[in-house]
Amino acid sequence: MNNATRCAAVRAATLAALLFLIFPLAQVAVAAGSPSQATKLLDQTVVDARRGLDLLGRRPECDSHRLGLVGFSFGALTGAMVAGSDARIRSTVLLSGGAGWATVLSRAQPNFPAGEAPFDRDELGALDPYAVQDWVGRIAPRSVLIANGIHDEVFPRPSQVAFRRAAGEGSVLFWWNGGHEPFSGPQGPAVLLRILGFLQTTLVNAG
Repeated sequence: MNNATRCAAVRAATLAALLFLIFPLAQVAVAAGSPSQATKLLDQTVVDARRGLDLLGRRPECDSHRLGLVGFSFGALTGAMVAGSDARIRSTVLLSGGAGWATVLSRAQPNFPAGEAPFDRDELGALDPYAVQDWVGRIAPRSVLIANGIHDEVFPRPSQVAFRRAAGEGSVLFWWNGGHEPFSGPQGPAVLLRILGFLQTTLVNAG
């Protein structure tokens, strides 16, 4: 998450009167480690995020019945797992995500072509229970917005499409005319407004 993305998140919280809990994710560790090591990190990330929900639920200024999640890039992947496994999350926004752990691992390994992971199929099998598209499908019927850049330089189009197709009926899907970072280009204000409108409808103004 770059500074533009962080600033947009803070701005969104201010404009929409939302309380945000922001924490970084160690995606580098997933990329550098083996699939079995990645599963441990993914498990811990989901546990940490759900502990964050516990914390927000105890805050007097936070409505525990209006909890949402916004995930960007690797955070969209793990965010899908969190939202798919925890019904306390009422509304979910997943930005710049993609399906397929082979793609995720290969993108972090410059010596391997896109879509080919530096591990064999048996090793990658350890990540089968973490298939992001399966977790995206479990979010429904709760609200979810999935958005991607048309010119994303991290996730190739087939990976993006598989991620989006997994969303349940009634999900909000849109593309922005830009790359992986949703807020760093001229499309940033429009993307932010779409996200704010979605959160206002599904969290702030929801009955």
